[in-house]
Amino acid sequence: MTHGLGYLHGHPLELASRANPRRWDISLLLGTVGPVAVPAHYICPDAPPSALDQDGIGACVAFSGTNVRQAQDHADWGKWLYGSGTWTGSGASTGAYLAYWYLKHGTPDGSWPGDGIPDIDGSWPEAFLRMALAYGVPDMEGRPHRISAYYAGNLADAADLLSLKQAVVTFGPVVFGIPWPNTWMRNPPAPDYEMPFATDMVGGHAIACVGWDDDADGTWLVFVNTWGQWTDARGTFRVRADWLMAAPFGPQVYWKAVDVPDAPTPPAPEDAVITAAPDTAATPWDVLLDLRAGCAITASDGRAVPLRSGGAGVWSPFATDTTRRAVRFSSGGIAQLGTVALADCSNMRPRADPGADYDAGLDAAAAAVAAVPRK
Repeated sequence: MTHGLGYLHGHPLELASRANPRRWDISLLLGTVGPVAVPAHYICPDAPPSALDQDGIGACVAFSGTNVRQAQDHADWGKWLYGSGTWTGSGASTGAYLAYWYLKHGTPDGSWPGDGIPDIDGSWPEAFLRMALAYGVPDMEGRPHRISAYYAGNLADAADLLSLKQAVVTFGPVVFGIPWPNTWMRNPPAPDYEMPFATDMVGGHAIACVGWDDDADGTWLVFVNTWGQWTDARGTFRVRADWLMAAPFGPQVYWKAVDVPDAPTPPAPEDAVITAAPDTAATPWDVLLDLRAGCAITASDGRAVPLRSGGAGVWSPFATDTTRRAVRFSSGGIAQLGTVALADCSNMRPRADPGADYDAGLDAAAAAVAAVPRK
Protein backbone atom coordinates (compact mmCIF):
# COMPACT_ATOMS: atom_id res chain seq x y z
CA MET A 1 0.00 0.00 0.00
CA THR A 2 1.42 3.41 -0.98
CA HIS A 3 0.17 6.90 -0.26
CA GLY A 4 3.19 9.12 -0.72
CA LEU A 5 1.40 11.79 -2.77
CA GLY A 6 -2.09 11.67 -1.29
CA TYR A 7 -3.74 8.86 -3.29
CA LEU A 8 -4.21 5.65 -1.30
CA HIS A 9 -3.07 3.26 -4.01
CA GLY A 10 -3.56 -0.30 -2.73
CA HIS A 11 -5.58 0.57 0.38
CA PRO A 12 -8.44 -1.94 0.97
CA LEU A 13 -11.08 0.78 0.61
CA GLU A 14 -9.53 2.01 -2.63
CA LEU A 15 -9.31 -1.55 -3.97
CA ALA A 16 -12.93 -2.22 -3.06
CA SER A 17 -13.95 1.00 -4.78
CA ARG A 18 -12.16 0.13 -8.02
CA ALA A 19 -13.37 -3.48 -8.03
CA ASN A 20 -16.98 -2.79 -7.06
CA PRO A 21 -19.12 -4.59 -9.68
CA ARG A 22 -22.21 -2.55 -8.75
CA ARG A 23 -20.66 0.82 -9.47
CA TRP A 24 -22.23 3.42 -11.75
CA ASP A 25 -20.48 2.42 -14.97
CA ILE A 26 -19.50 5.05 -17.54
CA SER A 27 -21.59 3.16 -20.13
CA LEU A 28 -24.73 4.37 -18.32
CA LEU A 29 -23.72 7.98 -18.90
CA LEU A 30 -22.53 7.50 -22.47
CA GLY A 31 -25.74 5.65 -23.29
CA THR A 32 -27.63 8.91 -22.83
CA VAL A 33 -25.87 10.56 -25.79
CA GLY A 34 -24.98 7.63 -28.08
CA PRO A 35 -21.68 7.25 -29.98
CA VAL A 36 -19.62 10.43 -30.09
CA ALA A 37 -17.00 11.13 -32.77
CA VAL A 38 -13.62 12.07 -31.29
CA PRO A 39 -10.82 14.06 -32.97
CA ALA A 40 -7.17 13.03 -33.06
CA HIS A 41 -6.20 15.94 -30.82
CA TYR A 42 -8.36 17.42 -28.09
CA ILE A 43 -8.04 19.59 -25.00
CA CYS A 44 -11.24 20.36 -23.09
CA PRO A 45 -11.96 24.08 -23.66
CA ASP A 46 -13.17 24.35 -20.06
CA ALA A 47 -10.08 22.72 -18.57
CA PRO A 48 -8.53 24.88 -15.84
CA PRO A 49 -6.19 27.56 -17.23
CA SER A 50 -3.55 26.66 -14.64
CA ALA A 51 -2.89 23.88 -12.18
CA LEU A 52 -4.05 24.13 -8.59
CA ASP A 53 -1.16 23.80 -6.15
CA GLN A 54 -1.47 21.40 -3.20
CA ASP A 55 1.92 22.65 -1.95
CA GLY A 56 3.28 19.40 -0.51
CA ILE A 57 0.13 18.47 1.42
CA GLY A 58 -1.32 15.05 0.55
CA ALA A 59 -4.46 16.59 -0.92
CA CYS A 60 -4.23 15.42 -4.55
CA VAL A 61 -7.62 13.64 -4.47
CA ALA A 62 -9.44 16.80 -3.37
CA PHE A 63 -7.44 19.04 -5.74
CA SER A 64 -7.89 16.84 -8.82
CA GLY A 65 -11.60 16.47 -8.05
CA THR A 66 -11.87 20.26 -7.72
CA ASN A 67 -10.21 20.60 -11.15
CA VAL A 68 -13.02 18.50 -12.64
CA ARG A 69 -15.65 20.62 -10.89
CA GLN A 70 -13.86 23.74 -12.10
CA ALA A 71 -14.30 22.67 -15.73
CA GLN A 72 -17.98 21.81 -15.25
CA ASP A 73 -18.82 25.11 -13.62
CA HIS A 74 -16.78 27.12 -16.11
CA ALA A 75 -18.91 25.60 -18.87
CA ASP A 76 -22.05 26.69 -16.99
CA TRP A 77 -20.97 30.05 -15.53
CA GLY A 78 -18.30 31.23 -17.96
CA LYS A 79 -15.90 32.05 -15.12
CA TRP A 80 -13.48 30.30 -12.80
CA LEU A 81 -15.01 29.68 -9.37
CA TYR A 82 -12.35 27.55 -7.72
CA GLY A 83 -8.74 27.88 -6.66
CA SER A 84 -6.14 26.38 -4.35
CA GLY A 85 -7.04 28.76 -1.54
CA THR A 86 -5.21 28.71 1.79
CA TRP A 87 -4.43 25.95 4.25
CA THR A 88 -5.04 26.59 7.95
CA GLY A 89 -5.30 22.98 9.10
CA SER A 90 -8.95 23.44 10.06
CA GLY A 91 -12.38 24.22 8.68
CA ALA A 92 -11.18 27.81 8.21
CA SER A 93 -9.18 26.74 5.14
CA THR A 94 -10.37 28.05 1.78
CA GLY A 95 -10.67 26.78 -1.80
CA ALA A 96 -9.49 23.26 -2.59
CA TYR A 97 -7.85 23.08 0.83
CA LEU A 98 -11.31 23.45 2.38
CA ALA A 99 -12.53 20.63 0.13
CA TYR A 100 -9.64 18.54 1.47
CA TRP A 101 -10.55 19.38 5.07
CA TYR A 102 -14.18 18.39 4.48
CA LEU A 103 -13.09 15.17 2.75
CA LYS A 104 -11.01 14.15 5.76
CA HIS A 105 -13.08 15.56 8.66
CA GLY A 106 -16.66 15.82 7.43
CA THR A 107 -18.89 18.56 6.05
CA PRO A 108 -20.63 21.23 8.20
CA ASP A 109 -24.08 19.72 7.68
CA GLY A 110 -22.97 16.18 8.53
CA SER A 111 -24.03 14.78 5.14
CA TRP A 112 -20.47 13.50 4.61
CA PRO A 113 -18.83 12.19 7.82
CA GLY A 114 -15.26 12.18 6.54
CA ASP A 115 -13.34 9.32 4.97
CA GLY A 116 -12.07 7.97 8.29
CA ILE A 117 -8.44 7.97 7.11
CA PRO A 118 -5.74 10.01 8.95
CA ASP A 119 -4.75 13.29 7.30
CA ILE A 120 -1.27 12.10 6.39
CA ASP A 121 -2.59 9.05 4.53
CA GLY A 122 -4.47 10.69 1.65
CA SER A 123 -7.74 9.36 0.21
CA TRP A 124 -9.21 7.84 -2.96
CA PRO A 125 -11.33 9.40 -5.74
CA GLU A 126 -14.70 7.85 -4.92
CA ALA A 127 -14.54 9.21 -1.37
CA PHE A 128 -14.29 12.75 -2.75
CA LEU A 129 -17.10 12.08 -5.24
CA ARG A 130 -19.37 10.72 -2.52
CA MET A 131 -18.78 13.95 -0.60
CA ALA A 132 -19.48 16.01 -3.74
CA LEU A 133 -22.73 14.11 -4.25
CA ALA A 134 -23.91 14.52 -0.64
CA TYR A 135 -22.67 18.05 0.08
CA GLY A 136 -20.78 19.60 -2.82
CA VAL A 137 -17.36 21.02 -3.64
CA PRO A 138 -16.65 24.41 -1.99
CA ASP A 139 -15.65 27.26 -4.29
CA MET A 140 -13.35 30.14 -3.31
CA GLU A 141 -16.25 31.76 -1.42
CA GLY A 142 -16.93 28.53 0.49
CA ARG A 143 -20.20 27.86 -1.36
CA PRO A 144 -20.69 24.14 -2.06
CA HIS A 145 -21.53 23.00 -5.60
CA ARG A 146 -23.06 19.54 -5.71
CA ILE A 147 -22.73 16.99 -8.46
CA SER A 148 -25.74 14.93 -9.55
CA ALA A 149 -23.92 11.63 -10.12
CA TYR A 150 -20.54 10.06 -10.72
CA TYR A 151 -19.43 7.12 -12.84
CA ALA A 152 -16.41 4.87 -13.29
CA GLY A 153 -14.81 3.44 -16.41
CA ASN A 154 -12.16 0.81 -17.02
CA LEU A 155 -9.09 1.52 -19.12
CA ALA A 156 -7.81 -1.86 -20.26
CA ASP A 157 -8.11 -1.89 -24.07
CA ALA A 158 -8.82 0.20 -27.18
CA ALA A 159 -12.59 0.09 -26.67
CA ASP A 160 -12.16 1.49 -23.15
CA LEU A 161 -9.92 4.25 -24.51
CA LEU A 162 -12.62 5.25 -27.00
CA SER A 163 -15.17 5.42 -24.16
CA LEU A 164 -12.78 7.60 -22.17
CA LYS A 165 -12.36 9.99 -25.10
CA GLN A 166 -16.12 10.16 -25.64
CA ALA A 167 -16.65 10.93 -21.95
CA VAL A 168 -14.10 13.77 -21.97
CA VAL A 169 -15.43 15.29 -25.22
CA THR A 170 -19.05 15.12 -24.07
CA PHE A 171 -18.89 15.74 -20.33
CA GLY A 172 -15.43 17.15 -19.56
CA PRO A 173 -12.35 16.01 -17.57
CA VAL A 174 -12.11 12.80 -15.56
CA VAL A 175 -10.00 11.78 -12.55
CA PHE A 176 -7.38 9.03 -12.45
CA GLY A 177 -5.70 7.71 -9.33
CA ILE A 178 -2.50 5.99 -10.39
CA PRO A 179 0.71 4.62 -8.88
CA TRP A 180 3.50 7.18 -9.20
CA PRO A 181 7.09 6.33 -10.17
CA ASN A 182 10.15 8.04 -8.77
CA THR A 183 11.26 9.16 -12.25
CA TRP A 184 8.10 11.25 -12.52
CA MET A 185 9.17 13.53 -9.67
CA ARG A 186 11.10 15.57 -12.26
CA ASN A 187 9.47 18.12 -14.53
CA PRO A 188 9.14 16.42 -17.96
CA PRO A 189 11.12 18.22 -20.68
CA ALA A 190 9.62 20.77 -23.06
CA PRO A 191 8.19 21.10 -25.61
CA ASP A 192 6.16 17.89 -25.37
CA TYR A 193 6.16 17.29 -21.58
CA GLU A 194 5.93 13.54 -22.11
CA MET A 195 6.55 11.23 -19.17
CA PRO A 196 8.93 8.25 -19.64
CA PHE A 197 7.85 4.69 -19.08
CA ALA A 198 8.87 3.62 -15.56
CA THR A 199 8.44 0.76 -13.09
CA ASP A 200 9.80 2.05 -9.77
CA MET A 201 6.54 3.03 -8.05
CA VAL A 202 7.00 5.13 -4.93
CA GLY A 203 3.50 6.38 -4.14
CA GLY A 204 0.08 7.19 -5.51
CA HIS A 205 -1.25 10.39 -7.07
CA ALA A 206 -4.63 11.65 -8.33
CA ILE A 207 -4.66 13.66 -11.55
CA ALA A 208 -7.30 14.98 -13.96
CA CYS A 209 -7.32 13.95 -17.62
CA VAL A 210 -8.36 16.89 -19.81
CA GLY A 211 -7.64 15.58 -23.31
CA TRP A 212 -5.22 13.67 -25.53
CA ASP A 213 -2.90 13.77 -28.53
CA ASP A 214 -2.74 10.95 -31.12
CA ASP A 215 0.55 10.41 -32.96
CA ALA A 216 2.57 7.60 -34.50
CA ASP A 217 3.27 6.11 -31.05
CA GLY A 218 -0.41 5.95 -30.12
CA THR A 219 -2.51 8.10 -27.79
CA TRP A 220 -0.94 10.37 -25.22
CA LEU A 221 -3.41 11.35 -22.48
CA VAL A 222 -3.04 14.92 -21.24
CA PHE A 223 -3.21 15.34 -17.45
CA VAL A 224 -3.45 18.40 -15.24
CA ASN A 225 -1.17 18.02 -12.24
CA THR A 226 -1.79 19.75 -8.88
CA TRP A 227 1.71 21.00 -8.18
CA GLY A 228 1.31 24.56 -9.44
CA GLN A 229 3.17 25.60 -12.58
CA TRP A 230 5.17 22.39 -12.61
CA THR A 231 5.05 21.46 -16.32
CA ASP A 232 3.83 23.60 -19.22
CA ALA A 233 2.08 26.93 -18.64
CA ARG A 234 -1.17 25.15 -17.86
CA GLY A 235 0.37 22.54 -15.57
CA THR A 236 -0.18 19.60 -17.94
CA PHE A 237 1.92 16.60 -18.93
CA ARG A 238 1.36 13.59 -21.22
CA VAL A 239 1.31 9.84 -20.56
CA ARG A 240 0.91 7.04 -23.11
CA ALA A 241 -2.60 5.62 -22.75
CA ASP A 242 -1.51 2.03 -23.36
CA TRP A 243 0.88 2.26 -20.39
CA LEU A 244 -2.18 2.69 -18.14
CA MET A 245 -3.81 -0.47 -19.52
CA ALA A 246 -1.41 -3.02 -18.00
CA ALA A 247 1.00 -3.49 -15.12
CA PRO A 248 2.67 -1.70 -13.46
CA PHE A 249 0.32 1.25 -14.03
CA GLY A 250 -2.94 -0.56 -14.71
CA PRO A 251 -5.39 -1.63 -15.86
CA GLN A 252 -6.74 1.68 -14.70
CA VAL A 253 -10.10 2.91 -13.47
CA TYR A 254 -11.11 6.54 -14.07
CA TRP A 255 -13.91 8.53 -12.43
CA LYS A 256 -16.31 11.02 -13.98
CA ALA A 257 -18.42 13.49 -11.98
CA VAL A 258 -21.39 15.19 -13.67
CA ASP A 259 -24.04 17.75 -12.82
CA VAL A 260 -26.45 16.84 -15.61
CA PRO A 261 -30.19 16.62 -14.86
CA ASP A 262 -31.79 13.17 -14.72
CA ALA A 263 -28.42 11.45 -14.52
CA PRO A 264 -28.86 7.70 -15.10
CA THR A 265 -28.49 5.33 -12.18
CA PRO A 266 -27.65 1.62 -12.12
CA PRO A 267 -30.07 -1.13 -11.03
CA ALA A 268 -30.43 -1.42 -7.28
CA PRO A 269 -28.26 -4.18 -5.78
CA GLU A 270 -29.89 -7.29 -4.42
CA ASP A 271 -29.95 -8.16 -0.72
CA ALA A 272 -26.57 -8.74 0.89
CA VAL A 273 -25.56 -12.29 1.72
CA ILE A 274 -22.78 -13.08 4.15
CA THR A 275 -20.63 -15.59 2.32
CA ALA A 276 -18.46 -17.23 4.96
CA ALA A 277 -17.11 -17.08 8.50
CA PRO A 278 -13.35 -17.08 9.06
CA ASP A 279 -11.56 -20.37 9.49
CA THR A 280 -7.94 -21.39 9.81
CA ALA A 281 -7.07 -18.71 7.24
CA ALA A 282 -8.07 -15.96 9.67
CA THR A 283 -5.23 -13.61 10.59
CA PRO A 284 -4.42 -11.99 13.95
CA TRP A 285 -5.94 -8.76 12.63
CA ASP A 286 -9.41 -10.23 11.96
CA VAL A 287 -12.35 -9.88 14.31
CA LEU A 288 -15.58 -11.86 14.51
CA LEU A 289 -18.91 -10.03 14.41
CA ASP A 290 -22.51 -11.10 14.81
CA LEU A 291 -24.74 -8.88 12.65
CA ARG A 292 -28.39 -8.29 13.41
CA ALA A 293 -31.00 -9.15 10.79
CA GLY A 294 -32.30 -6.14 8.89
CA CYS A 295 -29.15 -4.05 9.20
CA ALA A 296 -27.64 -2.41 6.12
CA ILE A 297 -24.22 -3.06 4.67
CA THR A 298 -22.76 -0.03 2.88
CA ALA A 299 -21.24 -1.08 -0.43
CA SER A 300 -18.13 0.66 -1.73
CA ASP A 301 -20.24 2.85 -4.02
CA GLY A 302 -22.04 4.29 -0.98
CA ARG A 303 -25.40 2.54 -1.36
CA ALA A 304 -27.02 0.58 1.46
CA VAL A 305 -27.57 -3.14 0.81
CA PRO A 306 -30.01 -4.76 3.30
CA LEU A 307 -28.99 -7.89 5.18
CA ARG A 308 -32.22 -9.82 5.60
CA SER A 309 -31.16 -12.68 7.83
CA GLY A 310 -28.24 -11.35 9.80
CA GLY A 311 -25.00 -13.26 10.18
CA ALA A 312 -22.99 -14.96 12.93
CA GLY A 313 -19.22 -15.17 13.12
CA VAL A 314 -18.73 -12.77 10.22
CA TRP A 315 -15.14 -12.06 9.18
CA SER A 316 -14.16 -8.40 9.50
CA PRO A 317 -10.62 -7.63 8.30
CA PHE A 318 -10.33 -4.04 9.54
CA ALA A 319 -12.09 -0.96 10.92
CA THR A 320 -12.77 1.87 8.48
CA ASP A 321 -13.18 4.44 11.27
CA THR A 322 -14.31 4.54 14.91
CA THR A 323 -17.94 3.71 14.02
CA ARG A 324 -17.76 1.13 11.20
CA ARG A 325 -16.10 -2.18 10.35
CA ALA A 326 -15.44 -3.81 6.99
CA VAL A 327 -17.26 -7.03 6.07
CA ARG A 328 -17.10 -9.37 3.10
CA PHE A 329 -20.48 -10.04 1.50
CA SER A 330 -22.11 -10.82 -1.84
CA SER A 331 -24.95 -9.15 -3.69
CA GLY A 332 -26.41 -10.65 -6.82
CA GLY A 333 -23.91 -13.49 -6.47
CA ILE A 334 -20.94 -11.09 -6.72
CA ALA A 335 -18.40 -10.93 -3.87
CA GLN A 336 -17.75 -7.44 -2.53
CA LEU A 337 -16.29 -5.60 0.43
CA GLY A 338 -18.52 -3.25 2.41
CA THR A 339 -18.88 -1.70 5.85
CA VAL A 340 -21.35 -2.08 8.69
CA ALA A 341 -22.08 0.20 11.64
CA LEU A 342 -20.71 -0.98 14.98
CA ALA A 343 -24.19 -0.36 16.38
CA ASP A 344 -25.37 -3.31 14.27
CA CYS A 345 -22.62 -5.61 15.57
CA SER A 346 -22.54 -7.76 18.70
CA ASN A 347 -20.38 -10.49 20.23
CA MET A 348 -17.24 -8.90 18.87
CA ARG A 349 -14.05 -10.88 19.41
CA PRO A 350 -11.03 -8.56 19.63
CA ARG A 351 -7.98 -9.05 17.52
CA ALA A 352 -5.84 -11.93 18.75
CA ASP A 353 -2.79 -9.68 18.83
CA PRO A 354 -3.74 -6.01 19.39
CA GLY A 355 -0.08 -5.04 19.39
CA ALA A 356 0.63 -6.47 15.94
CA ASP A 357 1.56 -4.24 13.04
CA TYR A 358 -1.77 -2.92 11.75
CA ASP A 359 -0.36 -2.21 8.30
CA ALA A 360 0.22 -5.92 7.82
CA GLY A 361 -3.46 -6.47 8.55
CA LEU A 362 -4.43 -3.90 5.94
CA ASP A 363 -2.13 -5.55 3.41
CA ALA A 364 -3.79 -8.90 4.08
CA ALA A 365 -7.21 -7.32 3.60
CA ALA A 366 -6.03 -5.62 0.41
CA ALA A 367 -4.87 -8.96 -0.98
CA ALA A 368 -8.27 -10.48 -0.23
CA VAL A 369 -10.06 -7.63 -1.98
CA ALA A 370 -7.72 -7.77 -4.98
CA ALA A 371 -8.57 -11.43 -5.41
CA VAL A 372 -12.27 -10.64 -5.96
CA PRO A 373 -13.07 -10.94 -9.69
CA ARG A 374 -13.92 -7.63 -11.35
CA LYS A 375 -16.88 -7.33 -13.71
